Amino acid sequence: MVLFRDVGLLETAFRISAPYMGGGDEFINIGETSVQGTHHADILKYWLSLQHIGKSGYARLIDDSYQLTSYLVEQIKSRPF
Repeated sequence: MVLFRDVGLLETAFRISAPYMGGGDEFINIGETSVQGTHHADILKYWLSLQHIGKSGYARLIDDSYQLTSYLVEQIKSRPF
């Protein structure tokens, strides 16, 4: 993330025109002034989750999910139709 005190600097340094977006110059089009254009920085969510939960935490979540799935299948199979 980058914060600018002077929005004009952001406009002059990073703006790449995207005329297909429309809207003219009456507002700052963040899609024209961000690194990924109109895409969100989704990788940040994954990175933060990995930092918080960790590889072993994800492994445990996956293993627990397999166990719950097996239990669900057993319960469904044991019920009369």
